[in-house]
This record gives sequence, structure tokens and C-alpha cells, in this order.
Amino acid sequence: MDPFVVYEFVPTDDQAAAAFLEQFKSDKERGLPPDAREERYPELHDAVSAFRTFEAAERRWRQIAERVGEDRVRLGPYVATVHLVPGQGFAYDDCDDPTGHLYVWGDSSRLASAVVEVARLQL
Repeated sequence: MDPFVVYEFVPTDDQAAAAFLEQFKSDKERGLPPDAREERYPELHDAVSAFRTFEAAERRWRQIAERVGEDRVRLGPYVATVHLVPGQGFAYDDCDDPTGHLYVWGDSSRLASAVVEVARLQL
């Protein structure tokens, strides 16, 4: 069965870096309080945000970078391609958001291990 491919912002292309793994942790796992959306939908506090296509992730990153400056994007200047293989403990909610945004659930180390490529973004 083919993997479901998603795209996640990461702060580095070094897949062994602690900051890389941290990006695949949910807000709950990081010890952060729920945001407004997570207050309304508590299950989202256990998820990580991702995008359905590379282009959607790149478009969102560019919107942020144009507003705050390329070097000030907190999400990081990279996008990781993640292959969610069926039967590996991953779940996702592809709510057909027009921006291409979706939510992914899974063990953070397994999500990070499912990365097959990391690409740098630039304005």
C-alpha cells in the first residue's frame, strides 16, 4: 500500500538534531497549553500540523516570510517530506482545508523517522 505523503516545516535539515525531532512533537507533548482551536477540539492538542502538498507548505511559508522576514520565520526554513505508511501507527485528518493544511497523529520519533527528504525554502 502506498504511503500518504505530508509536508512538515522543520528548523534544520539535520535529521539527528534535537530540534528536528522536536518539530514532530505535538503541543501537548511539548508541554504547551492548548491554543483556541485545540480548546474547541481537544484531540488537536495531540496532533502536529502538516500540509497535503509541498506547494501548499511552501505557499504558507512564503506568506509568513514576506510578512516577518525570511530569517525570522519560527517554523524554520525547511520542509520535510513525510511518508505515512499504513499500519505504522499514524493517523491524519485531511479535512480538505483549502490551504492544504491537515493534522497528523503519531509517535514523534516514528514521524521523524518517516522523513524521506528535506528541502530548503527561500524567498
